[in-house]
Amino acid sequence: MENTEKKRILEDITGTDVNDKFKLWHILIIIFTVLFTLGVIILFILYGFFSLSDSFGKNFSDNKEDINIKTEIRENDYMISDFSENPYDLQFFIGGSTYQLPVTVTEVLKDGWVFGLNEEAENVIPAGETAETYFTLSDGTVVFATLKNFGNEEITLRQAYIVGVKFDKDYIGTKSDLTFFKNLSLGVSVRKYAENIFGKCHDIFKINSGTVLNYKKGEKTVKLLFDNSTGKLKEIGYINTSSPEDFSEDAFKQISSQRYKKPEELGVNLVSGVMEIEGDLYKLPIPVSEFLKNGWEISFKEDDKTTLSGNEYAFGILRKDGVTIPDAEIYNFDKTKNNVENCYVISVAVSSESEFDISLPKDIKTEMTEDDFLVAVSGLNCTLNSAEFNQYTFTDGKINLTVDVDKQENKVKFWIMRYIVE
Repeated sequence: MENTEKKRILEDITGTDVNDKFKLWHILIIIFTVLFTLGVIILFILYGFFSLSDSFGKNFSDNKEDINIKTEIRENDYMISDFSENPYDLQFFIGGSTYQLPVTVTEVLKDGWVFGLNEEAENVIPAGETAETYFTLSDGTVVFATLKNFGNEEITLRQAYIVGVKFDKDYIGTKSDLTFFKNLSLGVSVRKYAENIFGKCHDIFKINSGTVLNYKKGEKTVKLLFDNSTGKLKEIGYINTSSPEDFSEDAFKQISSQRYKKPEELGVNLVSGVMEIEGDLYKLPIPVSEFLKNGWEISFKEDDKTTLSGNEYAFGILRKDGVTIPDAEIYNFDKTKNNVENCYVISVAVSSESEFDISLPKDIKTEMTEDDFLVAVSGLNCTLNSAEFNQYTFTDGKINLTVDVDKQENKVKFWIMRYIVE
């Protein structure tokens, strides 16, 4: 009775039913619990968002160089138009030319590459073997190279193929135009960009200076070294040991015609080594192949030679349309056996009885008078040896010209021009 009275008094004071008031507090507690739960969820969402933002920022920072590279590719439309679409064709652009391994040493020498050690050019590679060397370019770039002899006999380095190249960021000239597939760049590209080109690498190993990605596809290998401290590409190496499509045993022997530069005019320098024979210009030493291209045939007095041993001399006979050059001195500059057509004519001799048409600078000819000859060579240094003939000798560098004048007839009877082999 007493409790019922208290409940009635409380209802009179609050104006509400006591049971309804307890229901209201229950509702408020539920609302608070829901709001608290939503707040916790929102906090987790915000935390995840900022974490993702940090991760994206870091990823962008790590790869911004590659984003720049991709932009550059789009803007320049791949810049090197003669690159193939296959990164495993192992192409690279340097010194204004595009190369694809394997490439002949003679080709890169023609383009201005120089052996790091000049004497190495004549070093020998045994049949089927490889050798390591390096080349320098005019801009200071160093190309580390692996050379291979694909043939069945030993050859010199300058007759070999380049089957491997390596470029190091620290040995690239400041003005180098070195370019790789999709502008893969030393000192710029990161691992992720390289993997976008060559695919995921399954042969990865660590060395002191960094991480190496080693890709192999048949006889082709790509090695990429990424610097430990920067994560950027420090070295790139290409190797292709497969036999060239145009390979033949004579491919190594085509040094003469590839390096020889045909003179454009006779000129006025008597001891330049330039002469005109049957209407064609030549300059000592003259590749035998140049005479063959102009319709001459060659034979030898001793036998039917087709090859010369390393550093061998031989006197050949050149014939064309009934005309004969009887005493052409042939020399093999290589240390190894060479086909005759890949050797050089190093001297040509002319007498009053010679039947072929030949001209020298200053219009020096046999049967001209000694007085006319002396006028023509006035001002030139020479030595005179007076014995049976008045023998005049002129020398300029490795070219030597000897002219014999008959004392009785007072006429030029014989001359020989020779390239001096050391």
